[in-house]
Order: sequence, then C-alpha cells, then structure tokens
Amino acid sequence: MNERKYYIAVPGGEPEGPFSESELKLMTFQRKIGKKHLYCVEGMPEWRPVAELDIFPKVAPSTATGQSAERVNTHLVPAIIVLILSCLFCLFTLPVAIVAIIQAARAESKRVSDPAGARKAAESAWTWLLFCYGLMAIQVIGLIIMNAA
Repeated sequence: MNERKYYIAVPGGEPEGPFSESELKLMTFQRKIGKKHLYCVEGMPEWRPVAELDIFPKVAPSTATGQSAERVNTHLVPAIIVLILSCLFCLFTLPVAIVAIIQAARAESKRVSDPAGARKAAESAWTWLLFCYGLMAIQVIGLIIMNAA
C-alpha cells in the first residue's frame, strides 16, 4: 500500500517533507505545525491549508472557541488546604479531609471525560468540606472555651 506523502510549509516559507499522515498527526500533537501551515501532495495543483486535513486532535465544540468544555469547581485546592491544616494542628477532621480530597480528585479526573460525574463528585467534595469546616469551628470554639476556663 502506497501511503500519501505530504509536504508542509508556512505561507511564504520553504516546504518541508515528505511526511506521512501519522507523522503530521504527531507533529500537530507536538505543536510543530498548526492550522496556519499549508500542505501539498504530489499532483495537487496548489497548496491547501493544513486545517482541512483530519489530523488535529478532536475537541469539544466549546473548546474550539477558546472556552473550556466544562468548568467544574472540583474543590481540590481547599480540600488540600484542609488536609494540611488537619495534619498540622492535629485536628480530628483528618479522616473527613481525606474523604474530601478523594472526592475532589475524582471530580478532577472526570472533568473532561464525564462532566456529569465530575459535578456529582465535586458536590460530594463540597459537602465533605462543609462538614470539615463545621468540625474545625467546633474544635476551635472548644479550645477557646477550655483556655478561657
């Protein structure tokens, strides 16, 4: 089987190649070529935009416009902060903070592949964080009362 060989060039630049389609895909992944480049195959009458080729990674429609496909606040950073505070101050919230981290990490891992699952895990992380905040407040109030007495 004879695979097509592509030549690429930046408009006004020197042609490079030949490249196979799989090499072009790798080059787009490595960001060595972009949609501004032109391509030509032997026998073509003129250079055409590389954007016409099916070599670019597929993105969700909203990411094509420069926006993220799904903005899900995973609460990972606050969960990490609560975990660190729990460790530093020997707070009894450590097990709850660990569960919050696990849920936030699940949400983070599902952001692209499963936005609905990411939202559900993020809501769970937020619930565990609220529980953690409440426990921390109770512990701080208890310490204040004990020190005042």
